[in-house]
Amino acid sequence: MFEESQQRKIDLKEDDLTAVKIMVKYFYTFDYADTPAQSEISPLGLHARVYTVADKYEVLALKSIALERFRKHLRASCTNGKAMVEATLALDACRPLPICNPALHDLMIEAWLLGGKSLLINIGEAEASSLLVEVAWLPMTLAIRMLKSSEPDSLRVRSADLLTEAERLEQRKKAVFSLRYRLQRGFLPKSHSVKEEEMPNMNIRLGQLESYGDIEASIIKSTSISKILRSVTKPASIPKDEEFRFKKRSARLLKIYTKRMEGDGKITQSNAA
Repeated sequence: MFEESQQRKIDLKEDDLTAVKIMVKYFYTFDYADTPAQSEISPLGLHARVYTVADKYEVLALKSIALERFRKHLRASCTNGKAMVEATLALDACRPLPICNPALHDLMIEAWLLGGKSLLINIGEAEASSLLVEVAWLPMTLAIRMLKSSEPDSLRVRSADLLTEAERLEQRKKAVFSLRYRLQRGFLPKSHSVKEEEMPNMNIRLGQLESYGDIEASIIKSTSISKILRSVTKPASIPKDEEFRFKKRSARLLKIYTKRMEGDGKITQSNAA
């Protein structure tokens, strides 16, 4: 006969003691408290432990309660390093590994992504690295979740970072040419006079050009952007110039572009020599 049947006792050595006590009490009360008496366990960690035990012994109603309570505390705890580590380790104890039921694990991954940099700072890089090594499913699932994301910048990798130098130069050239075209339409319209209501938009376009800083001489030459700026600085009045300082800003950009072109000319002459 089995030892358990003789002693009328089952020893659950592999299971979390707190979670087992909650499960036993649940059989009588059909509920459990978010935080057991005299416990330092966070609500998030507690619900994760209860979930794993309920999943192992197929106590489906308790498992459902733990899942919903875990979900309830998730957003409030996603930047709490202690609670997140505790909950993650509790899930890692779930049998069979790597994942017996993905519901809570999926929520856990969302919490890690939601906590983001604040969570990393709260935990500390050393402890976070240790956790990623200890919990094998966490880095793998995080990576898959991020790669599947519908947000193009979810990995915080800009498409420009993946371009060759020639491709990056061509992209900048197209952007500056587009700005040149829009500035020309606003400041030098062919069929009508300059419209005052267009000036806020021109302020934005000129600001975008300024954000490119010291653009390459080849782009300055191929887009003829200097011609547009030179026209803006001429004596003809421009609506809202006192507010947006179009002439002054255009003159400053022209000065930058002229120096860049002169510098490029010296480099070319030096190479030729």
